[in-house]
Amino acid sequence: MTSQQWRVGFSVSFVVVSVALCGDGTVDADDAIPPAPPDAVSSPQQTFELTAWLDERFQEIWQANNVEPEICDDGTYLRRVHLDLTGRIPSVAQTRDFLENPAADKRAALVQRLLVDSGDSGRNRDLFAEHQSRIWRRILVPPGSNGAAMGPALDPWLAERFRENTPYDEIVQRLLTSGEGEDARATQLFYSATGGSPDAYATTVTRVFLGVRVGCAQCHPHPFADWTQDDFWGMAAFFVTAVPAGEPFQDAPPPDPTQPARITYEGVTYEAKYLWDEKHADIAEGATPTAVLAEWMTAKGNPTFAETAVNRVWQHLLGRGLVADADELDLASPEERTLILDDLAAMFEDSGYDLRWLVTGITGSSAYQCVSETGDGAPAALETGTRPLKTLTPEQVFDSLEQTLMLPVSQSSDDAARYNGQMAQIVSRLDETAGRSPEEYASGVPQVLMLMNGGVTADATNLERSRTLRAVVDAPFLDETAKIETLFLAALTRQPTEKERATLLEHVRSKETEDDRRKAYGEILWALINSPEFVLCR
Repeated sequence: MTSQQWRVGFSVSFVVVSVALCGDGTVDADDAIPPAPPDAVSSPQQTFELTAWLDERFQEIWQANNVEPEICDDGTYLRRVHLDLTGRIPSVAQTRDFLENPAADKRAALVQRLLVDSGDSGRNRDLFAEHQSRIWRRILVPPGSNGAAMGPALDPWLAERFRENTPYDEIVQRLLTSGEGEDARATQLFYSATGGSPDAYATTVTRVFLGVRVGCAQCHPHPFADWTQDDFWGMAAFFVTAVPAGEPFQDAPPPDPTQPARITYEGVTYEAKYLWDEKHADIAEGATPTAVLAEWMTAKGNPTFAETAVNRVWQHLLGRGLVADADELDLASPEERTLILDDLAAMFEDSGYDLRWLVTGITGSSAYQCVSETGDGAPAALETGTRPLKTLTPEQVFDSLEQTLMLPVSQSSDDAARYNGQMAQIVSRLDETAGRSPEEYASGVPQVLMLMNGGVTADATNLERSRTLRAVVDAPFLDETAKIETLFLAALTRQPTEKERATLLEHVRSKETEDDRRKAYGEILWALINSPEFVLCR
């Protein structure tokens, strides 16, 4: 099920509370895309040059399609960037500050603050690193795979790489090649979570880092591509010594570094061989096969390494890759690749595989700032000036609930959902139906009921336990209208529409007693956090 189908199919109502999916504010495109600020990322090419290049390319595409794209309003951009870069929605104070800021360059300044500023009280750089680690861990070890339970153990290592802004090619090299200390443990965890065998490693590594499903050629030629068993088992041969050993895998035999890079399957012996190459790999005596493979993969000129990385970042930020299926880049047409992807990948290589540079440039572009699909049935496509709605990851849902409800975050608090098991329950249940891409959502009744009736959302309507509700209801300086508006800012990062405001005011004022009127605000907050809009990135 796509996010569009789910959005249409799932509606939440409570008494007379009706929550719309989209705001109605728009701004002129010329005012919405500010000039880029001085660049805060050290790359050969400045991020504002990347943004300008993307804008120029897409302007050509839009002109060719006779399209005048609509740029999203400030509230939508704020929520979108916070979700994409920090994994959670902004606070009410952050939202008010941003919406009231008249600066022309406030969008670019926001991105820099969320990515680079390590000294702010919001821990923005740490939040970015932690969120990116979860995004990439889900790519490395997808939910529902046999090793998914091990995946979260990779988060600290990945987060440190993003915190340091480690070049992407170095991250891959360190992950595939057992080093020392934390690098060695991360390598062991990755290989073990992947499946613990050379054929499993080959399948995952080529899918994740090269955008090739060569695993389909394990037993017979690939049904849709030119890959053969020679290609698959030639890649698997690189991993014959990549067996998890030592802590925490004492039962696994230690790898034999003298073992040749060859593997036998059904009586046929295959030697290590790169994809797109008929010759066997030249592995010098004493060299580690996985290190040789990693060097080949990350070298400039590899047909799909940089392209796959760029495509995955684009998919994360805009919901759909420049090539829609990020796992099968080798099946993309030349037209798909030459439109944007190949040139952007070459620029990514020239930047030194700087992921922060890439993210900064993309989030400043007009393509990123386009409005999402309108719900009128027309498919979203950047070529026509719209982008797909994205569903939040399970962790984003929890972190956004934590932000909206101002949940305690101290480990010493029994009510801290992050540590008392409630977060684990929410993430685990939502993981059961996690989609393969940000566009997909396959939630069923158990997931919906968990969000509607779970302990975290139940507390949201309890005036004794809900910090957000108490802060709003008890504020002497807020009238009824301002209280409703504050709840919308807390949950949806936008003001209510005129229709929503009128309907909800009528709902509150229809209550006969002060106690019932106070409870009505809890009903409104419950409906907001259980609306489809809350779990979508619009």
